[in-house]
Amino acid sequence: MAKVDIGVHNINTKSIGQLLGEGPFQVPFFQREYSWTKDHWVDFLEDVQEALQKKRGHFFGFMTLKKTTNGDSEIIEGQQRITTVILFLCAIRDLCYELNLETTQDKINSYITQSSMLESHLPPIPLLTLSRINKDFFKTFVKDIKNFNQREKEFKSKPTVPSNKLIFNCYNYFHTNLSREIEGFDIDEKDKKLKSLAGAALEYFIVVTTEVSDHLVAYNMFQTINDRGLDLALSDLLKLHLCTTVKKGKEFIQEYWDGVRDQLVSGNMNNFLRHYWLSSREVVKEPVLLEEIRQHIKDEQTAYKFMENLTDEVDTYEALIKPMKEFWDAKHPDLLGLLMDLQTLSATIPLPLLMAAFNLDVKEFKNVIRDCTTFMFRYLTIGEQESKELEKFFSDLAIKIRNKEITKASQVRKHFLKRDLSDKVFESVLEVKDIKLNKVATYILKKIERKLAPDQETFSDKITLEHILPKTPDKEWDKYLEENQMDYTNLIHKLGNQTLLLGKVNTKIRNQIFTKKTGEYKKSSKLIINRDLANLKSWTEKDIMERQKWLTKQCMDIWKL
Repeated sequence: MAKVDIGVHNINTKSIGQLLGEGPFQVPFFQREYSWTKDHWVDFLEDVQEALQKKRGHFFGFMTLKKTTNGDSEIIEGQQRITTVILFLCAIRDLCYELNLETTQDKINSYITQSSMLESHLPPIPLLTLSRINKDFFKTFVKDIKNFNQREKEFKSKPTVPSNKLIFNCYNYFHTNLSREIEGFDIDEKDKKLKSLAGAALEYFIVVTTEVSDHLVAYNMFQTINDRGLDLALSDLLKLHLCTTVKKGKEFIQEYWDGVRDQLVSGNMNNFLRHYWLSSREVVKEPVLLEEIRQHIKDEQTAYKFMENLTDEVDTYEALIKPMKEFWDAKHPDLLGLLMDLQTLSATIPLPLLMAAFNLDVKEFKNVIRDCTTFMFRYLTIGEQESKELEKFFSDLAIKIRNKEITKASQVRKHFLKRDLSDKVFESVLEVKDIKLNKVATYILKKIERKLAPDQETFSDKITLEHILPKTPDKEWDKYLEENQMDYTNLIHKLGNQTLLLGKVNTKIRNQIFTKKTGEYKKSSKLIINRDLANLKSWTEKDIMERQKWLTKQCMDIWKL
């Protein structure tokens, strides 16, 4: 059988020192900027110290490289780790400079910069070049040997982007902690300690490296062996494809892309790309989404159009992911509350439909949200039908809206009705339903109270969800349950066992028998759903299920398509 080439070559195990000896390296322009934070730096330093103490190798993860035409290596996976190593070595090198330990300083610097073999008069070249946002800041940082006070003064003298602040703060963390570690040592002991710490990272930190033939191979590999890599690869490799398709407008595409990503404060770039594709093109499985988009973007015109569409959609998407009063009140004051209701039931499943429906008239958009909320409540929250089926359903509706095949909310409602549970099934399921999520139970009970008292300002005070038969019953409850042959586990989450209380609740009585909690129910008796609870005489299984049946009747009127 012929050998099959999957585009992955030269799998090796190397120490960090060996790897750096094979530089220089560059982070591709499409990769994200430096993003490690203090938690990562703390772990790294602790791992270095443990490796040094135990003289034992430390697995530092997988790294994926791709050779460039000039012989350098692009770091496809592993840029955060290798950048942190370089900053760690910079801190040690600068400490040696401050202590006049020139020999150790030069030795460590050989792992940070590289002198030109042909033109020795030129300044050293950094062994690692970061992507666009961090490139110049990092280059100056690692090339110039300075004491910490000089670096800090220069850093504070001019504004810089957040990721460059992380680079400086990482260096600062290492410099500060290493300074403390050698405090009180004589000069020889300091030299020995700094050498050993650098040596631990260079000798004991081990990576498994692979080379790939192209960026798509890297994406497919991440998808298979590294879930973290999937998040990184999808959006960043798409950015690469866009930039290489638009050969003369790479900087323009980068600005567009960075602008879109910066708008996604609450959302995730990969999720946005997938939801946009579901909303405008077709349903596609996540593993092949990148290739589908690449096939679509074949020339400069489609690349620019794709970026224009993302730019047009991102504000709406962000506002749907995290509805904000400032955005939606400008459209219509009712929209925020409607979207918050829908988010209670599902934050992401309806997004492709809502992204498309946003382009309808405001009145039609509001009706789509209302009907979608009703459908989701009946079909998914209560009916617990298969959510994966909804992906294609909502995608098809979204595409019909974008293609002008659907222009009215009433047309969307007809599609909901075809798939919806019958009233008979909805009622029979709800009559015995457990509602385990507090936010959903609160949502249902508030809607019922609004229906019963539409003109009353009932929710101006703090609202709390109350389990009448509590989650942690006291001894009196235990006795009551036994006497009435009640199965606690089958009753605790019934909707009929839950209610709303107004104002501050006495937490000391929350787990006590119902006769000791009637005072709380009386305080909240202006809520119609609590009027029968104010003078409880019993709270048996029959009482709970009768109240659930009454609440179900109210739900039938509220959630009706």
